[in-house]
Amino acid sequence: MVFSVFLGLHLFKVTEVKAASLTSSGLVSHAYRAYNEHWSYVWGGASPGAVDCSGLIYSYGGAGGCHSSGGMIANSPESGSIGSIPNIPGLGLWTNGHVGVYVGNGMAIDAENERLGVCLKPIAGRWSKWFKVSGVSYGGGSGGSGGSASSSSSSSSSTKKSIQSSTPIVQKDETLQLGSSGDMVKALQTRLGELGYYKYSDTGYFGNETKEALEAFQAKAGLNVTGIFDSKTATALSSDNAPKATTIYAKGMKDDGDTGSVRDIQIRLSQLDYLPAESITGYFGDETETAVATFQSSSNLEATGTVPPEVKDKLMAENALMNPNKGEMPLGTTGEEVTKVQQKLRELRYTTAAATGTYNEETMTAAKAFQEFNGMNPTGSLNRGQRETLFSANAVKSPTCLLYTS
Repeated sequence: MVFSVFLGLHLFKVTEVKAASLTSSGLVSHAYRAYNEHWSYVWGGASPGAVDCSGLIYSYGGAGGCHSSGGMIANSPESGSIGSIPNIPGLGLWTNGHVGVYVGNGMAIDAENERLGVCLKPIAGRWSKWFKVSGVSYGGGSGGSGGSASSSSSSSSSTKKSIQSSTPIVQKDETLQLGSSGDMVKALQTRLGELGYYKYSDTGYFGNETKEALEAFQAKAGLNVTGIFDSKTATALSSDNAPKATTIYAKGMKDDGDTGSVRDIQIRLSQLDYLPAESITGYFGDETETAVATFQSSSNLEATGTVPPEVKDKLMAENALMNPNKGEMPLGTTGEEVTKVQQKLRELRYTTAAATGTYNEETMTAAKAFQEFNGMNPTGSLNRGQRETLFSANAVKSPTCLLYTS
C-alpha cells in the first residue's frame, strides 16, 4: 500500500510495512532513510519525516510494540550492557529516556533533538544497553525472539546485501580508504575530529587529510598504520577509551571557521597582553609565534614558539603570567596602584615627595632613577615586570637620599 505524507516543504512517498515483514536489515534501512532525508525531530512524532527517538523505531511498522523508550526496552526479548553488544545491525540502543538504532561497526542513528534532528554518530559514551526490538526478526524467526550473535550468521549476509545496496554502512569485511566517500566517511571524520586528529570540515570524502588523521589515530592506538578504516580500527575508534591526539599548535596552523583552538590561544595571549586584539585571526603566523615565545620566556619555559599540551595548560591557567614587558604607567595615570608605586619609590629613597595617586613628572623622574640603579632602560614609565621588581626583596635602594630632578 502506497500513500503520501506532506510535511513542511517535503513530500515523502512512503511504502507501508506490514508487521509480519519487519527485519533487522529493514530497520537499518529505515533508519538510514530518516538520516539521509533529514527527518525532523518532533516530540511525540512517529510518522515518516517527523519523529522523536522512539518514534524513529516505531514508525517502522510499529516496531518495538509501543511509542516509548522505556516500553521498548521492557518489551524486548533480549538485551545486554553496551559493552557486550554483538555486531548485529538493527539492534536497539537504550539509555535513560532515549533510544536509537545500531547500524553496525560502532555507529548508531537516532533522533537526537529539535536542533540536530536525526544523527549518525559513534555509540561510544552515549548508550547504556543494547536490545532486540520487539516485532523485528533477527534471523531466528519473527517476533525478535531469535538471532543471537552466534545464530544470526545466516541473516548477516542478507542484511549486508540489503544495506550495501541502499546505504553507506561498512560491514566487517569492507573498508574505507583513500577515494571512498559517503556518510560513513563523514561519520569517521567527525569521530577523528572529536579525538583531535582531524581538523578540517567533515566533507564525506576520504582524502589525504582523512588518511593522515586516521594513520595518526592508528599509531596512537597501537594498530597497524595502514590509513585504511577496517573493523579493528572501527572497534578502537568507538571505544570509550579511544586515545586522543596530542596536538602541538605551531606556525602555519589555521582554524576551520570562526572558532577553534588557534583562536582560543590567540584570545588568551591577547588577554595576557602578549598579542594585540587585532591579531586574533585564527591563523598561527609569525606574530602568534613571537607572542607564544615571549610568554614561554616570561614563564621560565623553553621559548619554542609552539604550544604543546603542557604549554597550553599554563597559558589557559587562571594564574598565567601577564606580559611583564607591557602595562606601562604613562604620565597622567591615576589610581591606587600609582599611590603604592609612589610610596615604594619614597621608601627606597628615590623621592621625598608625598604620594598623590597621579603619575606626575616627579614620579617619572624617581622611576627613571630606580630603573637606572636596577639595570633597566630608564624610560620613567614602569612596566609590569619593573613594578614587580620594585616591590620585591631584590629592589636596589637609591645610594643617596637626594630628591631626583629631571
